[in-house]
Amino acid sequence: MTRTITHGVLAFTLWAAAPAAAQTREGTHPVPDSAATFLLDGLNVTAVRSLRSTYSTPAPVSVIDVRTLRRVAPANASDLFLRVPGMDAEGVGPAQRRPVIRGMRGQRVLLLEDGLRLNNVRRRVDSGEPTGLVWTSSVERVEVVRGPASVLYGSDALGGVVNLVTRPAPAGVSGAHGFFEAGRRSEGEAYTLSGEIASTTGPLGLRIAGGFRDTGSYRAPAGTFGTLTLNDGAEVFDSGVRDGSLRVEARYTTGPRSSVFVRHEAYRSTDSGYGWIAPENFGPDEAKTRLVWPDQDFARTTFGVQGSGLDLRFADDLEASAYFQGNQRRFLTEVYVPASTVPGAYTEVISDNFTDLGSSGLRIELRKLVHRDVLITYGVDAYRDRSEGTDTTTTTVFGFGPTVVVGRGGPQVPDARVRNLGVFAQSQWMARPGTEIVAGVRYQDVTAKSLATEGNDATPRSYDDRNLVGSLNLLHDLGDSFKLLASVGRGFRTPNLVERFFTGYTGGNRGFWEANPDLRPEVGLNLEVGARARGERFRAEVFLFRNTLSDGIVLEPTGQTLGRTVFYRNVNVDELRYQGVELGAEVALTRAFTLDGSWTVLATEDRRDPTRVLADSYPDKVLGSLRFDEPSGRGWAAYSVRRSGSRATIAGTTPVGDTIPGFTVHEVRAGMRVAGRHHVGVAVENLTDALYAEALNTGFFRPEPGRSFAVSWRVEF
Repeated sequence: MTRTITHGVLAFTLWAAAPAAAQTREGTHPVPDSAATFLLDGLNVTAVRSLRSTYSTPAPVSVIDVRTLRRVAPANASDLFLRVPGMDAEGVGPAQRRPVIRGMRGQRVLLLEDGLRLNNVRRRVDSGEPTGLVWTSSVERVEVVRGPASVLYGSDALGGVVNLVTRPAPAGVSGAHGFFEAGRRSEGEAYTLSGEIASTTGPLGLRIAGGFRDTGSYRAPAGTFGTLTLNDGAEVFDSGVRDGSLRVEARYTTGPRSSVFVRHEAYRSTDSGYGWIAPENFGPDEAKTRLVWPDQDFARTTFGVQGSGLDLRFADDLEASAYFQGNQRRFLTEVYVPASTVPGAYTEVISDNFTDLGSSGLRIELRKLVHRDVLITYGVDAYRDRSEGTDTTTTTVFGFGPTVVVGRGGPQVPDARVRNLGVFAQSQWMARPGTEIVAGVRYQDVTAKSLATEGNDATPRSYDDRNLVGSLNLLHDLGDSFKLLASVGRGFRTPNLVERFFTGYTGGNRGFWEANPDLRPEVGLNLEVGARARGERFRAEVFLFRNTLSDGIVLEPTGQTLGRTVFYRNVNVDELRYQGVELGAEVALTRAFTLDGSWTVLATEDRRDPTRVLADSYPDKVLGSLRFDEPSGRGWAAYSVRRSGSRATIAGTTPVGDTIPGFTVHEVRAGMRVAGRHHVGVAVENLTDALYAEALNTGFFRPEPGRSFAVSWRVEF
């Protein structure tokens, strides 16, 4: 067992210091389609900050590897989460899907890119950062930790962490290689072009990647979903996007196992939105709500150093990164409400928000093998956010006499500054042969200050949130093919600027929000037990979890109204509970055929009111897939099915009735390698042309596309 720890540390340090040539080539040269990869055997570094197979990781993790990424060719990485146990996705279209883990979404899920946070302080609690910011063709794998991970990553990791791991600049053998790929989808008449070239000259490695995409709004099919019937289908407006990405990285190898790098990435999108269908589909005199980002720019520059085998008194391995990023975006809300009593009369409210976010951050992480059986990981991370913005709102009242147009300006959230500092330490200890204990602790200090802002009358406020959290994970071997897991961990999330300081009318015609600067941080306690098993022809895992939030933040009516307008406020409540079961298995039927499936059950509860449902996610989800891999690796084919159950009662009603309907969706995919370097893929999604909406897209109803076809071509050199 001592040898196992030593080998694990060595494997990690080699990977962290100078990405192995095999890993680099895997991202740019042909990967045999018959390669043996599976969810349980993927490699991940996110869970415990050392490279581990998922089978030997003392936490519930999912890894979406490069083979799956190429076969599915998702428009957005969050599309993949619909295929993962315990996960869901919110939003529509290629740019605006966001991950959901165990019923938690938005700011309760932390989104990382290469271990550095993408979340920012200027999103709503239920609207986190979209994974579309990172171009999928640059992603080598996606690592997901299901459950709190605040010890290693700080605020927002209440429900879990999604880490988009990109391909680094190459190191090692001199030469150049790369790829070009093109894709076409009938959904929104979309096309995508992407390419990459990587080169190594002596100790210097360079990678340049980029892409462009143009996708129109798609159509939902005709059919019935719940109580809603679309006889002729419907266009889902603002479900497309025109966007592009550029990424440049240079890495200089300073020694056998050390390097420095600099990376710059930029992403720009126009005309991406939440999606909506014409209100007449719901009945006469229905309101229209349109939520769209006319444009968004994101850019990040990262500097880093990685080294291993340092043989220092305080560290064997070192990783340090500093980043500077900016995110400028416009958000347009249009609410059109016809008057039911006066034909032709209406009220229209148009709000235009511009947000300018600047961030800088630093993460320093060290590892030291302090004893042959004890590995310590410790470090510090810090970031500063600067938030500025403007808002203009125009209200038009027509048909009740003379037309009235009222305009007002001024930010609905005052300018603010946020500073975040965290110190963490974690030990991995082989307590006895076959038993590993991972324990960690973090201290976090978050200070924020709202500033005097022209056009916003709020009195400047400041707050300071301090949190101490910890975790304890146990992994125990019962023979060579069975492991037991158990964990207890605390997570936390500091309220962001929107939750504390937003004042104004909201999108979706939900009413008027009042600020609450006195919100306290959410704190979660997660209890988990699980098991993993594997043999020559099968792999399986099961997890049972209960995550309870104290001081959970919810939006509730204040009891005050003005005419038909209801006033709301974010408040802290005790306690919110998320619990469930996740079960997954894979069986190799023959050398060529593989069957896999999973089952997830999720229950949420507000302990003050057990009849209230906290998450509009599915109550249960079943996944199944039958895959054929041609033994020589020249081709593959797969059929998959996904069934989401219906939720009988929810808080309020939806446009499709007082339940979230269940649905079943099918798809087929196939691919072939041609002449060694060329790969062609085809897919038919929503095979039965069913009308349905993902559970989280039902309240603000946005159905999924009808039957759609996709084709892709990739050439590697």
